[in-house]
Amino acid sequence: MSHNPLIVSYLNQFKVLYEGTAWYGESFLEKFEGLESDQAFIQPASLHSIAQIVWHCIYWRIPLIKRLQGDFAYKSSVNAPKNWLPNESLKNKGWENLKGELAETQQQIINLLKSTSEAFLKAEYRPNITIQVVIEGGIHHDIYHIGQIGLIKKLIT
Repeated sequence: MSHNPLIVSYLNQFKVLYEGTAWYGESFLEKFEGLESDQAFIQPASLHSIAQIVWHCIYWRIPLIKRLQGDFAYKSSVNAPKNWLPNESLKNKGWENLKGELAETQQQIINLLKSTSEAFLKAEYRPNITIQVVIEGGIHHDIYHIGQIGLIKKLIT
């Protein structure tokens, strides 16, 4: 495991946003407490469901995992149909399976970060975009969507 302070900080941040208590509010797991399976698929007004937001987070964690594995060729897109799956597709997948997929990406990120070097953080996978930028972007992305989950949960419960 890395003793690099920056990598240790990233590990802590990913752990807190998934299962800890942070200064900004609740983690994914805390947001999921008391949420019934059918509630995860409710779409208030024109908003996404909680299930859709969780899927979206999974979708964008995959490029982070690929980068941490050294795969700089993997492409994801905001315009890809998989970026925001329809609620019906996610219902077929099931709420428990979605939470399981999020947990799986969490474990992959933690394991990969533990074996990451400081030099690798500075590697560019695109001009002026380093692995460090991708990691920090992933953290910010998840925090943003945890806030959305909280708002939607308040609207539906």
